[in-house]
Amino acid sequence: MGKAKGFTLIEMVATLVLVGIMAVGMAYFLIPGIQGYLFAQENAELTQKVELAMTRLTRELRECYTCDGSEGAISLPFVFENTLGNRQISLSNGDLKINGYTLLDKVRSADIFTRNSTDPLKIKIELDVAHQQGDRILTFTTDVFPRNTYQ
Repeated sequence: MGKAKGFTLIEMVATLVLVGIMAVGMAYFLIPGIQGYLFAQENAELTQKVELAMTRLTRELRECYTCDGSEGAISLPFVFENTLGNRQISLSNGDLKINGYTLLDKVRSADIFTRNSTDPLKIKIELDVAHQQGDRILTFTTDVFPRNTYQ
């Protein structure tokens, strides 16, 4: 009679336990890398969306005829006139809109400042946008110098 060949049940269970321990150990090292990748990917997408919205706002405000208001923050909704006619910038339910069309979502706050003592013609736009990964708020700012304001 020959010897029986194969694995015993104890050997199979021991192997599965060892493979499980190794998988948990590998996941411990892989999860931060995956989270970093997801954070970077969303950061790139968010930055592109904000850049597009800021470019549109800059273009709209650069052609503004009626942006020579008083010093300080401009409250939203902000109605102004430019070469395209009457325009309105508003923020509702996290959506930054111009004339009812959404420019950007996930906006926590949008501030537009005009006429400060150091540079009376400059309009400053500041957007706080929510970042999904890590529940962070990113702040983006830009300055606009309207062409059609005269002193």
